[in-house]
Amino acid sequence: MSEAATQALTALGKLREAEAVEREAVSLLEITGPQSLFIDALIRHGITLARLRQTEMAEVELQRAIIVAVQLGTLNKAGLAALTMIEELDGPVGRGTNNKL
Repeated sequence: MSEAATQALTALGKLREAEAVEREAVSLLEITGPQSLFIDALIRHGITLARLRQTEMAEVELQRAIIVAVQLGTLNKAGLAALTMIEELDGPVGRGTNNKL
């Protein structure tokens, strides 16, 4: 449910409201599980935080997603969280460290 709500709020430009929905989902799923949904919520929350330019908090949530995914053995989700971190935090919206080789 939080994914649909977040997508709708984001499409309407209501990022603060989307962040609140995701924060609640993360808190609930951390306690109740399942862990795979918890990882998804962490990733969505990290994306929303990054788009709100709260990059440090976004990085923490995405790192949490990587850690939980590795512990759970879902390396595809760990990879998705890592890729999301690169896309959302290293671009012009993030830290702006687009280093070209």
